[in-house]
Amino acid sequence: LEGVMIRMLLDGNRRFVVEVFGDPVHFTDLRREQSPTVLWTGRSDSRAPVDTLTETNAGAVFANGNIQPWPPCPV
Repeated sequence: LEGVMIRMLLDGNRRFVVEVFGDPVHFTDLRREQSPTVLWTGRSDSRAPVDTLTETNAGAVFANGNIQPWPPCPV
């Protein structure tokens, strides 16, 4: 089962490379579109990606998902 999962991951990565990196304007267009006005600070959790939760496109929200717990803010 582990070998099957690894094969699926590697195959998916190969498809990504061909489809995304094979398009020479993909990252140029994406760079122009990215102008986030929001900093989303949260836990890193692939089950709930920020763009899915906020129904936004790539680059609309700058997400910082790898943070340590912050101490409570004094009121």
